[in-house]
Order: sequence, then C-alpha cells, then structure tokens
Amino acid sequence: MMNTIEHILWILQIVVAVLILCFALLYSIPLIFIRRFQQHNNILTLNFSLITVASVIYWISYFVIIQANQTIVISKHICAILNIIQTLVTLQFSFSIVTISIHRCCLIIYYNKFFFKSKRWVIICLCAQWILALILSFLTLIYSEVKPLCSEVYWLIIYRMVTSMIIPTIAISIINIVIFNHVRSSSRRVQPQGQFPVVPVQEQKISRRDIYLLRHLIFIFCIYIIGWTPLCLIPLITYGRYIELSIYLIFSVLSELCLLCVVIDLFFYNHDMKKYLINLIFHRA
Repeated sequence: MMNTIEHILWILQIVVAVLILCFALLYSIPLIFIRRFQQHNNILTLNFSLITVASVIYWISYFVIIQANQTIVISKHICAILNIIQTLVTLQFSFSIVTISIHRCCLIIYYNKFFFKSKRWVIICLCAQWILALILSFLTLIYSEVKPLCSEVYWLIIYRMVTSMIIPTIAISIINIVIFNHVRSSSRRVQPQGQFPVVPVQEQKISRRDIYLLRHLIFIFCIYIIGWTPLCLIPLITYGRYIELSIYLIFSVLSELCLLCVVIDLFFYNHDMKKYLINLIFHRA
C-alpha cells in the first residue's frame, strides 16, 4: 500500500499527464483540420505532438491498470506487448526531434534543391523514423520469448537508454555541428574588395528562421534530456536493489513536468497557432 507522500505524488503524476494530454490535443487539432497550418514544419511538429498524445494515453492507462490490479502484467504475452509499446513510446520522443533536425539540416545545406522542400521529403523522414523505431522496439521480443517475467531486465534498461538517449544525443550533436559549420562558412564568404556583401533577401530570411528553429530544437532536446535522464539512470543504478517508490515517483513527475514545458513551448514557437488560439478564445476568429 502507498503511503501519503506516494499517494500525493501518484495523483500529481496523473494530473500533470492529463495537462500534457490536453495541451498536446489543443496543439494537434488545428494542425489536422485547418489547412493553413498544414505546412511542412507543422507536419513534423504534429508528429511529435501526436506521439505525445499516444504516449500519455498509454502511460495513464498503464498506471491506472497497475494500481487497480498489480497481477495483470504477469502474463508472458502481456509483458511482451508492454515491452514493445514502452520501448516504442520512449524512442519516438527523441527520434521525432532527430527527424526534425535532419529535415532542417538538409533544408539549410541544400536550400537550392527542391526535393528537400517538398512534402515527399517530409514523408520519407517520418516513414524512416517510424520504421526504425518499430524495428528497435520489436527487438525486445528476443528477451520476451525466453523469459516470461515482467520485471525489468538489465540489458533492456541499457538498451532503452542507449537507443532513446545516447544515440539521439550524438546524432543531434553531429547535426547541429554540421549546420553551425555550414552557416559560419557561408557567412565568411569572401566578397569582392570595395563592394558591400550582397545576400538575397529570401536566403537571408530562410537563414534567420532556420537558425531560430535550430536553437529551439536544442532547447527542447535539452529539456527532454534533463527530464528523462534521471528516470533512465535510476533503474540502471539501483538494479537488483530496493528503492523507495516515492523516489521513483519524484523523478517521474519531473520528467512529466519537463515534457509539459516542451508541449507548452510549442505554442510560443508557433506564432500563427498562438495568434489563432488567442483569437478563438476571445471570439475573434
């Protein structure tokens, strides 16, 4: 039985999860049904938002079911399904940010190539993200076919941390370095002596927007790392040892608060969405 502190933390966890779900749905619905929001960048952020919705629905359902009946996860087949879903939703958060970064990197470096500005390139990025995440998630069946228990396995804890935290961090770092080097080399191009540098207005606007989005993506990923790294390290450090449930719940609430900050930040970044919602709330839409 949970004590008072654990009970409060569990309720707080559910409340924060519901807030995340509400904000993510509020952001997703206009992107789906309003044509003027269906731009390439918004399609990628919609992907992240829908992943958030699906993940929160799963975790809320999971925790409610566990609290209602703690023996329901003993079945081998249920454990196999849960391992796949948990790995998938864990991977998709970081993978969606990597996908946006790759899309933006190609758009900046190959700005004169129409293919990287097309919807086909967006679809390729999304398909690659989901296929890779599904393949990595179904690899957890290797364990599930051998052991019927639902307890955390050490190699699976390491596997999830490597695939959802370490590899995406390395990938995003490399992408950002490539983009910054490209932008810096472009800004240092030698101009003819005695002439002022001439930069096309369109290219200049794109550069400002892309750099702004790049900084925004770095901010989002840093918040994600701050929130989820402790939650990934706790099972790794305390494997085979007893840990107070309240400690795990504290870091779980921290991770949800960081995710809530990321979802709210989407509204501040998308000025058109923010303006639309303000007008809608005050009946000026």
